[in-house]
Amino acid sequence: MTDQGLLLVVGHGEDAVNIQLGPLPEADNRRLVNSLLYLEGNLADGVATRSGGNPLYATQLVGDWVNRGILAAGSSGFVLSDATPPEIPDDIHAVWVQRLERVLDQTTVATAGSSTAAAQRIQIQVELELAAALGGAVAMAEWNE
Repeated sequence: MTDQGLLLVVGHGEDAVNIQLGPLPEADNRRLVNSLLYLEGNLADGVATRSGGNPLYATQLVGDWVNRGILAAGSSGFVLSDATPPEIPDDIHAVWVQRLERVLDQTTVATAGSSTAAAQRIQIQVELELAAALGGAVAMAEWNE
């Protein structure tokens, strides 16, 4: 079942309530970035602007920066630890794709440059996509197929 199909089934239950959520208003989005993510000045402005009112995007982006160790403590919040600012991806999907690329790079580093590494990287990517599609509980027979 597709995500859209699942939403249709869940959304038609007798106790279901559908709520349409749009982006946060600009002032609320900036307040979220400033207070929740503890970013300073221009960095907070850049994240707030790029996230376009999507709190998930803002938190995932900053979480990615934390994991990569490119933030440092400033006087009133976090700042970039390097003089070269990282590219701010266009959307949440781009954040996840970049994260996946780094995981795949780290996983296949031992055989980098070989045709085996390329094949291994593709195999791992397919397995990760299958795992994401199948969810947290998968019957072993289904996984083996």
